[in-house]
Amino acid sequence: MWWFAVLTMAPPAWASCSNIPGDAPRLPAPKAPFEHEARIEGMVARWRVEETTWVVQLEAKTRGWVVLGTNQVNDIVGANLFFGWQTDGVGGAAHHIVNAPGRHGPVARSEVALLGSHQTAEGTTVRLRVPAPTLDKAHGAWLVLAWSQAPELDHHSAVRRHVHVQME
Repeated sequence: MWWFAVLTMAPPAWASCSNIPGDAPRLPAPKAPFEHEARIEGMVARWRVEETTWVVQLEAKTRGWVVLGTNQVNDIVGANLFFGWQTDGVGGAAHHIVNAPGRHGPVARSEVALLGSHQTAEGTTVRLRVPAPTLDKAHGAWLVLAWSQAPELDHHSAVRRHVHVQME
C-alpha cells in the first residue's frame, strides 16, 4: 500500500489528448491502469510498478518539458530526473542526475524509454518507462515533480515540488 503527501482530485479538462495538425497520433490507452497518482500546480503524474521499472505518465499545462525525479532524501541534489517533452511533433526523453543546485547532466547509461508523447495548444503529455526508485518501508522515497515553460533541458522549472512516497 502507498500513501502520498499530496491531495488528489479529478483530472483537469486540459489533460485530454486530442490531435492537432502535424501532431503524432494521440497516446493510446495504457496497457494496464495506473495505480498511483500525485499532483502539483499545473501537473499530474500517474504511474504503475512493473517489476524493476515504473511506467509513468506526466501531464502538464505547458508546451515545455515535464519531469519525474527520484531521490532518497528531500533534496534536489542527487536526484535522478526523467525528462519528457515534445517539440514539432517529435517526442523525447532524457535521464539526468543533479550534481549541485541548478546543475544537472545526462546519465551515460540511461534506462529511460519514451513510450509516447502528445501535445496540444493547452499542454504536454508524455509516457515513460523509468527505473523504479529504491523504496524501503522505514523511509520511503521522494519524488520530484516539475515542469518548464520551454522544451530545452537547461531551462529552469516554472514549478517544482517534492512529494514523499511511503510503502506500508
